[in-house]
Amino acid sequence: MIAQFVQDGRSIDYTPGTAVDAGDVVVVGNIIGIAKLDIAADALGALAVDGVHRAAADTNEWTFGQSIYWDADTKTFTSVQTAVFAGTAVAAKLADADTGLVAINVGDPDLLQVETETEELTDNSGGTASETIAAIGATYDQAEVRNAVASLAAQVNLLRAELLEAGLLAVPAGS
Repeated sequence: MIAQFVQDGRSIDYTPGTAVDAGDVVVVGNIIGIAKLDIAADALGALAVDGVHRAAADTNEWTFGQSIYWDADTKTFTSVQTAVFAGTAVAAKLADADTGLVAINVGDPDLLQVETETEELTDNSGGTASETIAAIGATYDQAEVRNAVASLAAQVNLLRAELLEAGLLAVPAGS
């Protein structure tokens, strides 16, 4: 047997060393869990590990789709990158709002950290035939292929800029 279904994964079993109140945030490794009910010390309980939760938030503004983190010191969710990734904001939050909507354990920032150069893409379709897309389909008109590649490069650069601005694509530090 390679694998066997155990549970749907929306909740996980959890036995805390100390009592946990309903609504408390629990960090287990790289997972954020929210206690569904009170859990007594050394008793089996359940942590929600998915779904959208209205949660205590810091005073920073959030944008829809922004990565959200758990600040254990202040016991609030924050848009400021800290040690524990919590999820993704599913609605904008103003600075004066004391709660925000977080889809927990959604949008792993490690998957969004793209190793990329800081330069934009360059249309190199003007090279020799063996170096261009035209080499793949020699039946296409060279000018049409160059125009298509230039258009595609412009669209990709625009998308790249929008992803960077939205915080969904990161340029590695030092680039």
